[in-house]
Amino acid sequence: MATINIIQLEAKHIAKLQAISIETFQETFGLHNTHDDMAQYLASHFSIQQLSKELSTIESFFYAVTLNNHYIGYMKLNIGAAQT
Repeated sequence: MATINIIQLEAKHIAKLQAISIETFQETFGLHNTHDDMAQYLASHFSIQQLSKELSTIESFFYAVTLNNHYIGYMKLNIGAAQT
């Protein structure tokens, strides 16, 4: 039987967050951008440094959905001053 979980991500999950972020962004927007534009965006917005900064923002929360311990999706929730 499949096991689906929703977990709140923490700094220890940074590599998994980076991988799922890059994968989903490329699948969603890859066909509408040049290779160079995509590479530049991914490097600046989904770097370990950038994601660590966002994970440490008090009013930002990341959650992942896992299926049998494999990340299949994620979301970011911003509240209060973290909303931009």
